[in-house]
Amino acid sequence: VCIALMIPVMFGISVAAAGLVHQTIWLMREPRWTKEYRSSRMTKNTNNARQLLTVLRIWASDHDGTYPDRLTQLFTDGVLNDNRIFYYVPTEYGTPELLVYLHGSTYSTEDDVPVVIAPRPTSRGGWVVATNEFRIAEAKMEQFEELMARWRAREALKKAPAK
Repeated sequence: VCIALMIPVMFGISVAAAGLVHQTIWLMREPRWTKEYRSSRMTKNTNNARQLLTVLRIWASDHDGTYPDRLTQLFTDGVLNDNRIFYYVPTEYGTPELLVYLHGSTYSTEDDVPVVIAPRPTSRGGWVVATNEFRIAEAKMEQFEELMARWRAREALKKAPAK
């Protein structure tokens, strides 16, 4: 009886061991164990822009509704202690780049003005844009140019001499 039960148990152990060796060799031959797909990269970039906008709003709530002139002020005031959210990853193996902060806004007005933008377009040709109304999306080239024209117009109004 013991020998009769031992044969199926030994068969199961040998099949499991062969499967374990096969899967280990297969994983060792893979260049990367996990693949980062375009959507996950886009999600990461969008989340970084969203987190940066959230931190800017927290800072502005303590400073009369105005955003800081420089992002380094977020560190000196103790609102932020990690700079990983400042980065944009353009491609799968690309070097992370800093998100572009368009300073000078207040979050109480100017809802459709961009505050944070990606330094370059995505592989699909769009730009990650975070607007003052807390909308973070991938804008196509026409939308991006329109948003930047609004930002430039607002900057020109602020620099124009008062009469």
